[in-house]
Amino acid sequence: MLSLIRKDLILSKRFLLIFGLLYLGYMGYLGSRVGHPREIIVITTLMCGLLPLIQYTREDKFKAGVLNCSLPVTRREIVLSRYILSWVLTLVLYVLVMGVIALLPGRKFATSAMFSLNTVLFALAFMTLYLGLLLPLILRFGLAGMFAFLIVLQVFGVATLLLDRYKVAHLRLSSLAVVVKKGLLDLHASLGTPVYDSLLVVLMVLLTLASFWFAMFLYKRKDF
Repeated sequence: MLSLIRKDLILSKRFLLIFGLLYLGYMGYLGSRVGHPREIIVITTLMCGLLPLIQYTREDKFKAGVLNCSLPVTRREIVLSRYILSWVLTLVLYVLVMGVIALLPGRKFATSAMFSLNTVLFALAFMTLYLGLLLPLILRFGLAGMFAFLIVLQVFGVATLLLDRYKVAHLRLSSLAVVVKKGLLDLHASLGTPVYDSLLVVLMVLLTLASFWFAMFLYKRKDF
């Protein structure tokens, strides 16, 4: 498995280095423009998680998956190596971006706000959802999997707007976000911080495991 991770890093080192540096520059600039740490956390997490995902779509484009399956490794090891590498790249790039934002002048929020426990857990939860939803689709369908995910989100957004406009149903995303936020705050208040944080970590682990098993289920049925 480590040999698979090393192979991916060697083959994609130029891509990762070039786009990683571009990410650092862009996110450092953006960090001086955004006024709330949660907003920069969401944008940074999306951008950092996108890098390893694009790397796998490039592999699918050049039909390099057949090379991996011809090696003396199982498909389970291939999927596991992709999950580990995706998380490592996302976390490393995220830490580097946060470091650049903290060092550059012009921030509109305190540095401590980026590294508080709540902010870190929020970032990890967002990474878990992002990678957990997209990795199985991309490993199985390549770039088409990412496009399908984005199309579904767009269709859902348009459908909710139409339903609300014609008064069929009130499904505004902003209202849904408020309901979810209120529910989480109520749960936090009832459980207390230690129990709530522990529960959040457990849910992230379970979601990642479920995503891994689903990705493995799909990848084993992929024909090259």
